[in-house]
Amino acid sequence: MNLFSIFMKGGPLMFALLICGVFVVAIAVAKFLEFRKVKQLDFLLADQLQTVTSFSHLKGFLESQFHDSPLATIITKILDLHKLKPKAVKENASGIAERQVHLLDKRLGVLATFAAVSPLIGFLGTVTGMVRVFMNIEKSPVGVDVSAFAGGIWEALLTTVGGLVIGIISILFYNYFVSFIETYAKMVEDTLTNLLIILEDETVEPTYED
Repeated sequence: MNLFSIFMKGGPLMFALLICGVFVVAIAVAKFLEFRKVKQLDFLLADQLQTVTSFSHLKGFLESQFHDSPLATIITKILDLHKLKPKAVKENASGIAERQVHLLDKRLGVLATFAAVSPLIGFLGTVTGMVRVFMNIEKSPVGVDVSAFAGGIWEALLTTVGGLVIGIISILFYNYFVSFIETYAKMVEDTLTNLLIILEDETVEPTYED
């Protein structure tokens, strides 16, 4: 018995689980590649920014060396606010960082949905499979022929397994991505705190003559 034959024994709900599985894999691969790129660029940039003592030419450096970096995007937008007072810059910086970090959450809600829905589809297959079993028992004229109920039992077991496997994989990926975003957000916060201190030191409050 090959894999396709086993799949077909799971009944029509196996196709729904297959669709869920394809989406889970596609989202997981896309987010993994996205986060790997972010990790390579932003954590490297954060390390280099620890040695920054002045904002001179920092914007040009970010645009030339880290133009695809979300952290560089955050810092560049903050540098565009240099004419504001330090307090206003800090207030705007928080919102800019939150919006940029929030972009990393994109499609994670879909992954969480599949993590919840897939096991339910599997359990639905269990119920429909058992319904088929009891319908066959009712139709059976004499005695109980196990082979006559095998289809319903296959459906019940395979959909349960399929739903749980997809659900578990989805949860594992979701938790990994959420953990990465939390670590990333903390790194961004620490980096911006250090840079804003430098910016505040460089800002000269205007003086007015009477």
